Amino acid sequence: MFREGLAALIAESARFDVIGVRGTGAEALSTLSSYCADIVLIDSDIVDTHFIDLLQGIADISPLTKTLCLISSGAMHFSGTAMLRGSRGLVTAHDTSRHLISALEQVSIGATYISKTVEVKRVFRRGTPAFAEAADPMDTLSARESQVFQLLVQGVRAKEIAGRLGISAKTVDTFRSSLMRKLNVETKVDLIKYALSRKSYLAAVDNSGRGLSVASSA
Repeated sequence: MFREGLAALIAESARFDVIGVRGTGAEALSTLSSYCADIVLIDSDIVDTHFIDLLQGIADISPLTKTLCLISSGAMHFSGTAMLRGSRGLVTAHDTSRHLISALEQVSIGATYISKTVEVKRVFRRGTPAFAEAADPMDTLSARESQVFQLLVQGVRAKEIAGRLGISAKTVDTFRSSLMRKLNVETKVDLIKYALSRKSYLAAVDNSGRGLSVASSA
């Protein structure tokens, strides 16, 4: 419902042609392997892959396609990484439809758009144009470690995590050990307590089912 609503808003603007709405990263990459969209709007809460990995996948498959990320509060700490991985802009659910269309317009001409609702300090170092360094331990997690973290705190077993992510159970254990070391926790109970203390981050674990819209400028 959410992504269909976004697609309708974009189409109603008459400034862009929406060529498709995809619910998973795999579907989006499949489409882009045969069709070069001008712009892809990515929801950071897409459920089958981490949106940072999706950004890289789009860059590899369709390097001429520009990307705009819809960042949730739980994924805000990935803002700087998203820009470093090639996103041309950042918007949030707090932006109006007018702001979304403006962002798409700016991105379509090769400009950068960062919404006023995005925590800019997450993207830039104070007083410099350089991208921000990690502000807290969560920022040190890789995209894959973040995925494993999200699934672990949901109570998903290592074997099932391996199946969902397409990796071995041993690799899951490696990521788990690495992320626990970075977060300075020793047990799974400690990990869950840490997650509970980060309620804003847990919003990213909500699995709302939101995906992404693929838009081609008219």
